[in-house]
Amino acid sequence: MPASPVRLTAKDVPHSEWAGLGALQIPTGFLCNASSPLEQPSHPVFGGAQTLLLPANTRVLLFGTSHLRSVRDVLIAAAAGAGTLLSSSCISRSDDCDGATSYADGGPDIGDFKRTCGLFSRPCEKDDCDLTHDRFANGAVLITMVNHRQLQSSQYHNKLESRLHKDGPYTHGYFQHPHNAQWFDAQCRKQKDGTPPDPTKVGDRVEHPCDIASEECRSSSTLFKTVHSMLPNVAYAAEALRGTDGSGEATSGDRGILGEGSPILNQFGESTFAEDSGHPSMHACDVVCHGVTSDDTAHLQSHCQPWVGAAIAWEVLHAALGQTEPR
Repeated sequence: MPASPVRLTAKDVPHSEWAGLGALQIPTGFLCNASSPLEQPSHPVFGGAQTLLLPANTRVLLFGTSHLRSVRDVLIAAAAGAGTLLSSSCISRSDDCDGATSYADGGPDIGDFKRTCGLFSRPCEKDDCDLTHDRFANGAVLITMVNHRQLQSSQYHNKLESRLHKDGPYTHGYFQHPHNAQWFDAQCRKQKDGTPPDPTKVGDRVEHPCDIASEECRSSSTLFKTVHSMLPNVAYAAEALRGTDGSGEATSGDRGILGEGSPILNQFGESTFAEDSGHPSMHACDVVCHGVTSDDTAHLQSHCQPWVGAAIAWEVLHAALGQTEPR
């Protein structure tokens, strides 16, 4: 059942204003530099911060991988730019070793969760977290659950159900397939001996879950059914993010949250993805900047703009809210 459409309202904050703030606050791995200004595609996200704000008194769940963490980062930056963010709380972190370490199961102090933010790679104001609650001035709440082994593994669906009951009730949400057990095992090895995960063996490039847009896939997913039982109108597979397979059939794709040949990928082209150690990563650029020489806010606002990651955030939020807008 589709979500009931709701209206977004907020003061008018130009997209450059919140993007400049995002260039300071968003994790470094989701930001991009360009050698010159990029041509702005036609997309609603360039309408300003108000296009990215949760409506009053909604309670929205994001369930998936770091691509939805990126969505959250965009929504938080936009809310901060609009002056509507009240608080952000870390509720729980994943134990990627699943109890094989001395860490408390799912507790708040598990693993290496330090990260850098902004174009200048400075320590983030808040550490990384896998279950977060963000509260806004209009009474809205955003609950984000990403890369959390104890809440996103089929054998722990009872833990997920308990957590959903505790954090709910929800008005809207978005579901993405989480990573598989091999991905979490690789994160565990990294925690234990520093061995980085091999992207040719684990992660977005090699995971091929079933197409969540198909009823057969949804009925076979214990995690989706658990979320759906609490949130019957949960959204999934936003149309603008879906690509096509070799036969031309629509598919969720295997490029993280973006399918090959998806409308969003086609709109933003070659400058879609951030870099990781000099190579294209699987994460989209939330904000792109050019010629940045200072962290002065006015300078960043004149040299930065929302990019494909922000457009993805718009698509996810509006799919969750049951809203569509002509392209």
